[in-house]
Amino acid sequence: MPPKVNRISPEEARKLLGQYPDIVLIDVRQPDEYEKGHIPGALLIPLPELPDKLSELRSDKTIVTYCRLGRRSLAAAQLIADELSTEVFTIDGGIMAWDGLVAKGDIEEGLQITEGLKEPGEFVSLAYCLEEGSRKFYLKVYEFYKEEVFKTLASVEEIHMKRISDAWPDIKIEQRFIDRMEGGLLVPAVIEKIHHGNMQLQDVLEYAMQIEINSLDLYMRIIKLVPDPVKDIFREIITEEKAHLRMLGGLISSHRR
Repeated sequence: MPPKVNRISPEEARKLLGQYPDIVLIDVRQPDEYEKGHIPGALLIPLPELPDKLSELRSDKTIVTYCRLGRRSLAAAQLIADELSTEVFTIDGGIMAWDGLVAKGDIEEGLQITEGLKEPGEFVSLAYCLEEGSRKFYLKVYEFYKEEVFKTLASVEEIHMKRISDAWPDIKIEQRFIDRMEGGLLVPAVIEKIHHGNMQLQDVLEYAMQIEINSLDLYMRIIKLVPDPVKDIFREIITEEKAHLRMLGGLISSHRR
């Protein structure tokens, strides 16, 4: 029986992504398309480069492909299925039909801070510092706008920090990670952009949501790099990052009324 390619709807893809946290989600568009918006956690492998990357994929992983409309990703899925002799999924309608959260930015944005990391403790230190940086960011934004949701988000980051330190008591803070926040951004630079840009609250909320989306994207990509002993820490953080997004989404909706 030939390897099967399953064409699935965006709704079915969301269920699949929730069911398999370690899923390999492949965006086969070009880098400039990816930068404008991609599904959080997606790995960029442009279709022209895919034949040379097939040896890096594993048949024991659940693989999903997507592109702009679904044509390139269907071809990619068939190529992967044939090469690995495995079942592959592709999203019908592509990202144009996704109608969900998208991360924005270069594929390397944020991930450059993971370069050279090998030991589990290094990844834990990174996560702890990113949460601390985000806590500082939300507290500073609260000072500017006095919106209680920012204090709530800061307190959740603090809970994350405690959870990480409880799970890894011997955590060592790496100097290179200090003042970084979720998404890999530098805290002072982000605060400067908000404060001196005279951004309205609505704009800040949407900017914070984009940071959280990029953060989710970063953690979903990091989880593919970390050793097994720390995967559970990142899984918990990913779950709560999604809750952050729902919280911000509700607040944005209320301010639009």
